[in-house]
Amino acid sequence: MFLRGNNLKNLIARGKPERHRGRFCQKRQTETGALPSTAVADSPPQPQPTTRAGTATPKEYARLQKLLAECQYEEADRETWRLMLRVAGVHQRGYFEIRDFEEFPATVLGTIDRLWLEASEGRFGLSVQRQIYREEDCQYDGLGARLGWIVAGKWLKASNPRDHRELPAGNLPSAA
Repeated sequence: MFLRGNNLKNLIARGKPERHRGRFCQKRQTETGALPSTAVADSPPQPQPTTRAGTATPKEYARLQKLLAECQYEEADRETWRLMLRVAGVHQRGYFEIRDFEEFPATVLGTIDRLWLEASEGRFGLSVQRQIYREEDCQYDGLGARLGWIVAGKWLKASNPRDHRELPAGNLPSAA
């Protein structure tokens, strides 16, 4: 149900796994003049044109905003997932394919990110996850370890409820 593993990697990269470095990780010179292959780009990716994905209404965001305001992060995480499935038009299927991520509206991701950032005082959100992904040289296993999704080399199940105050920055939303 949750976007762990390759599905989240594709959402963060906003494209197919083999293309993600072209968007987020561009070569840059270091102080020594070397060009590392995993350096971080300074600018975010440009929004993808949408053909199939829709948008969300203020009413659809209201439930997520209410859950976040009440610090019901576990339920807000599930609502984020449901909202994204509805916007992508794949709620009946119940999961995303790479094409769905490529066509997902950047404005919706931005709104979801803003709601999470505001409610968590900057601890949780998609942009927090993107920044950590970049800090980890665009290595998905590094992201998973920093977010607490990988422990001792194994991916944890998202269904284990935990106190949000104990979660590492960026851990939520785990559905996005």
